[in-house]
Amino acid sequence: MSYCHLNSVGINLALGFGPQPGNLIRNRYNNAACLTACEGLGAPKAEFEANSPEICEDETIVFTDLSTLSPKTWQWSFPGGDPATSTERNPEITYYDAGVFEVTLKCSNILGSDSLSKKSYIIVNGKDSPFLHILLMQIIR
Repeated sequence: MSYCHLNSVGINLALGFGPQPGNLIRNRYNNAACLTACEGLGAPKAEFEANSPEICEDETIVFTDLSTLSPKTWQWSFPGGDPATSTERNPEITYYDAGVFEVTLKCSNILGSDSLSKKSYIIVNGKDSPFLHILLMQIIR
């Protein structure tokens, strides 16, 4: 088999396989402008928000993932919500009963994971008690 056609890539095979191929690779790597240090690598940092953290019974909240560093998986927990868990990035959760509820997000990528819990984050007011949120806020404080 002949390798004579490879002269155009910059390796002179007539010199054998001594240090030349290694030096060529090292020189191209060391002089390449596109090989820079990567920034922003690491485990994600969990963060989220709700479009409306205070609602009435039977209403739906859209949760938005605001996590940084490119999470690839999401594990949500919504005690009191329906569904009570989700693996969607931006889930929609319905609350049927009045109360104050916690929300937890764990997000992961190949470099690790992070969790964030927001206690007393969701306030669901009863339809028959429009001032329940005032009482609940006094209890929470």
